[in-house]
Amino acid sequence: MSTLKSSLKMQEKRSSSSGKHWALLIAGSAGWGNYRHQADIAHSYQVVSKWGIPDENIVVMMADDIANSYSNPHKGTIINKPGGPDVYKGVPKDYTGKNVNAKSFLSVLAGDSEGATKNAPDSTGKVIASGPDDVVFVYFADHGGPGILGMPNMPFLQANDLIDTLKAKAAANGFKKLVFYVEACESGSIFQNLMPTDLNIYVMTAANAQESSWGCYCPGMQPAPPAGYNTCLGDLFSVSWLEDSDASNLGTETLEEQYTKVKRRTSHGGTYKQGSHVTQFGSNTFVDEPVDEFVGDGRSGAGYNGVLGGASNEPMDAIPQRDADLHHLWMAYMHADDGDTKESARAAFEAESKHRASVDDAVVQVAIAAVRAGAGVSAEKAAEEANRLVSLIGDEKEPLTKDWDCFGAALHAFHDTCVSSSKPEHSQYWMKHSRVFANLCNAGFGAPALKVAAERACAMPEVEVA
Repeated sequence: MSTLKSSLKMQEKRSSSSGKHWALLIAGSAGWGNYRHQADIAHSYQVVSKWGIPDENIVVMMADDIANSYSNPHKGTIINKPGGPDVYKGVPKDYTGKNVNAKSFLSVLAGDSEGATKNAPDSTGKVIASGPDDVVFVYFADHGGPGILGMPNMPFLQANDLIDTLKAKAAANGFKKLVFYVEACESGSIFQNLMPTDLNIYVMTAANAQESSWGCYCPGMQPAPPAGYNTCLGDLFSVSWLEDSDASNLGTETLEEQYTKVKRRTSHGGTYKQGSHVTQFGSNTFVDEPVDEFVGDGRSGAGYNGVLGGASNEPMDAIPQRDADLHHLWMAYMHADDGDTKESARAAFEAESKHRASVDDAVVQVAIAAVRAGAGVSAEKAAEEANRLVSLIGDEKEPLTKDWDCFGAALHAFHDTCVSSSKPEHSQYWMKHSRVFANLCNAGFGAPALKVAAERACAMPEVEVA
């Protein structure tokens, strides 16, 4: 009797509308070393499809360069866990390659067909054409940094542009409810003090505003990927919600219950010995509704068939996202055959390591150059203030920056002047330093001055560092 009452109560919580259900799934990276992000997205397609969202209402955006990569030991397939099924089969190729970019993503989310076609001319042009009675699910997986999310093609996606698009869609009655899951480092910074609570938008992020998210199913760790895979197969937050969605009856499990389970698994059983702080933003008025209202078509139990296998709640080995990229290169070197292949793998690892050291130094140099030019102080004083701005976290009760235009322009100048020339293909390590440019803008340094500082710093290695 209690089960029947629970079921009836759950049905009462469901949306009374007969609207459509939509899903937008995007991987913001490319390259074999970032395998896990596209694997997460391919898996998410299988989840929303099994739970009843029709293909015509699903938009998938991914570079699509790993299934048939020369590095793939099983061409034409993608797996998201050791011994797991092929999650690539049947995935729509709506937006691939150069068509996956910040502008096309925002156009698709907004339901702007003209903008999607303009920014992604070789795509299907599908958009989230949702209306006031519809439910929308959005899932993003990639690297991130304070205030930004990565894309396989520059430019990056800024938090304010994403929030503005969500606000505009809400104002245009573009959905009844919207759920947004985000896998990225510092993903909490995209929504913290920016996401309104009255738009019927619920957000769950892999990490808070100050920490990395984590990769898992990595070579040399437990559980390990099958032989031949020298890259991580998934991300800890992502596989937690995806595998829970495979194993649980989402017709009865609520958003809040899934959050609790995902939070526990992502935090190493609540110990935080590894992992990140899964965080919620936006509206909490419908977190007691069943998950299949958002990742499915809202019909209780429609996808509860165990097709993709069960979920483990046991703690597992994991590695911070940015370290996962370097780990992949090291494992590729360790397992390469002697000769040219091993030499090439060694060179790739050393190039990424050298690039990271260069980026770490360059961001300090830019800050020093900006302070010296702005205040006319000695090198010693400039270095002291610059190091303060580099390490400053800021006020958690305020948005990352007060001047998003300055932030974006300064960060682009840093990337183009100090990063791009030495950046190995698909490396997004530099994004970890985006907070520094928010701090500089907040301190009153304008975008033109920071552009000049980047030019001076990266052309003048003799600038002193404390």
